[in-house]
Amino acid sequence: MAGVPNNSILNETSSADQQSRHSAMAILAALADQHAPVTVAELAALTALHRASLYRNIEGLADEGLVERIAGTPRRYSIGLEFIRIGLRSLRHFELRTLLLPSLVELAIETGEPCSLLFYDRGEAVGTDSVYLPEPPIVTVAEGVRIPVHCHGMGKAMLALQSEAEIARVLSRPLRRYTSLTIVAPDDLRSVLVETRERGYGFAFGELHDGLGTVGFPLRNRQGVAVASLGVRVLRPEGPTDVILAIGRAVSAKASSALGYRPGPLGAL
Repeated sequence: MAGVPNNSILNETSSADQQSRHSAMAILAALADQHAPVTVAELAALTALHRASLYRNIEGLADEGLVERIAGTPRRYSIGLEFIRIGLRSLRHFELRTLLLPSLVELAIETGEPCSLLFYDRGEAVGTDSVYLPEPPIVTVAEGVRIPVHCHGMGKAMLALQSEAEIARVLSRPLRRYTSLTIVAPDDLRSVLVETRERGYGFAFGELHDGLGTVGFPLRNRQGVAVASLGVRVLRPEGPTDVILAIGRAVSAKASSALGYRPGPLGAL
C-alpha cells in the first residue's frame, strides 16, 4: 500500500546505522589508545572489524576531521583535531570532575606521590586526571583511560561501594587475568570487596601491572555509592604506609562530604 513504510527496509536501515556507529566508536577508541599513527591493517587487528568496512568508515571520519590521514605508503591514521576539540570542550561540562580536581591536587601535595582521579562507569573505571609531579606549580595531566575495576586498588574501592545488584552484575562477567596475581574467581574477589568496604580503602599490587600497585580511597555521593576514587601509586607489595592511609582517608572524607555523603545510617547503601 502506497505511503505505508516497509518495516523490513526500516529495520535493515536501522541495523546498518547502528553497525556504522559501532564501527566508528571502535575506530576512534582504538586510535585514541595508540601512541603512533596506524595502518588500516593494524587497525583491523585492533578492532576486529572487516577491512573493507573499516576503510569506508575511517575515510568518512577523516572527511569530518575526526581522524587525520597521514600521507605515505601505506597510508596511516591518527586521531584528528576535531575529535580532540570535542573531547576537550566536553570536560567543561563534567562538573563532578571540576569539583574533585582540588582534592586530587591536595592528595598529591600531601603525599608527595603520583596520584590519580578515577570515575566509576558501568563496571569499569575511567581515569580523567593524574598528577605526576606533586610540587608547585601543580599541573594535572588529562588521562582518558579505561581501567578494569577488579584488579586495581582504585577500582576495588569503588566496586566495593556499589549496590549488591551492581556488584553481582560485574562479578558475573568474565574477569580478565592480567598477571599471575590477578584475582579472577568471583568468590575470592567478593571476599576482597568485603574487606575493602570494611577498612575503607582498596589496594591491589601486581594485579594489573607487575611490580606496581595502587591504593584507592572511595568518593561517595549522598546515597553512599562510590562515584569516583582518589588513588596513590604504591611500590611496596605490603601496601601503603600509615601516613599515606591517614592522608588519603582525610582527603577523601572531605571530598565525599562535598558530594553530600554523611556517615552513619543515612549514608549507608
